[in-house]
Amino acid sequence: EIFDRTAVLGLNPTVLVYRSEINLANNDIFQLLTDPCWQLGMSTIGLDPSTDKVEVLSKISEATKSDPQLLASRTRLITGGREDPNAPKGRNQYGWIMERQEVDLLLTFQSNAIDAVADNPTLHFTQLPLSIRVVGQFGIGVSVDARREIKEVYDWLLSTEGKNVLKQNGLEHS
Repeated sequence: EIFDRTAVLGLNPTVLVYRSEINLANNDIFQLLTDPCWQLGMSTIGLDPSTDKVEVLSKISEATKSDPQLLASRTRLITGGREDPNAPKGRNQYGWIMERQEVDLLLTFQSNAIDAVADNPTLHFTQLPLSIRVVGQFGIGVSVDARREIKEVYDWLLSTEGKNVLKQNGLEHS
């Protein structure tokens, strides 16, 4: 057996990060996502390299009855640090790209959105409708022969204090 213990740390839903000049109250999220006047970006969440299919884009296309090829063709995939140019030291990749490279809307995990908004206060984020939301499940495992210190970190992450820190950083309890 490889693992002595395993646990789910939390769920990380996809959200929509948007520029402050976009009035979300006056716009339907589906309308925003499919309107070609807005530059759409997406971190590589839900990307299945074997099919080159992006789950959240497929869900958006299905919900809006829009052309999936067209939506995919106008969506910039952002790899979160493997871009060229990369964000300057001390800047969040997503917050910087939205500021400097004309990305208006960004689909990403909530944990990334929290960091992007902290880096760039002109950004906001909102939950996606359930029909198009993709949720990442993040877990942890400790090997049988792990050092005591590693097992202590594992235990701390599952404690009330650890769960609160994870929640503050975007992970919801499963």
